[in-house]
Amino acid sequence: MELCVHNYIEDTRLAKLTSLQEKFLKHAMNSFPKAKRIVYSTCSLFPEENERVITNIVKTSRAKWRVQDVKELLKGQWNNFGSGMYGSIGTRCMYAKPDSDFTTGFFLAVLDRDQKELEKKEKNENNAINGEEKVTKNITNAKYASISSNNDIKTKKIKLDEQTALRNKTEDENSITPIHKRKKSSSKEVDDNLTTHVEDKTVKETID
Repeated sequence: MELCVHNYIEDTRLAKLTSLQEKFLKHAMNSFPKAKRIVYSTCSLFPEENERVITNIVKTSRAKWRVQDVKELLKGQWNNFGSGMYGSIGTRCMYAKPDSDFTTGFFLAVLDRDQKELEKKEKNENNAINGEEKVTKNITNAKYASISSNNDIKTKKIKLDEQTALRNKTEDENSITPIHKRKKSSSKEVDDNLTTHVEDKTVKETID
């Protein structure tokens, strides 16, 4: 970019850029739960695109982020930092300026996710994993229980069928008299009839 870009800019365009950059930063903060650090940088020297964006989004973001002090990160080896107009958040940012840093000018801020939120997210993830494992285990146990129950039902049915078949066989056997027994029984009946006939005849002769 040419240096003149920082000398004049329309308010309408600046407002649009600010709105767009806020959307970018908010998306980065809220849509990547595993992200631990975000470096926000623009090739602009206007506080509206820089400290203002950082301050607005950090205060309104669902996720909790802390603006790191770039001066500490660079161990004091830098000259230009953000404006106190935006409180302590502004002073934690840094600038590279054309007159002293021999650049066309840019801004940089470092944001770290709040440690307590990280721990909370990790705990929630572990709970979710444990919950899924528990559900999976319960489903598996239920399947095994169902299989075992079905096997028990099949076993009981087989035993019942066997008992029924055995009872039917016994009843059939009892209802059928063997041939030799029937023959013997028939002979006995004939003998008894003859004996009765003889006795009747004897009695009759005696009476006569």
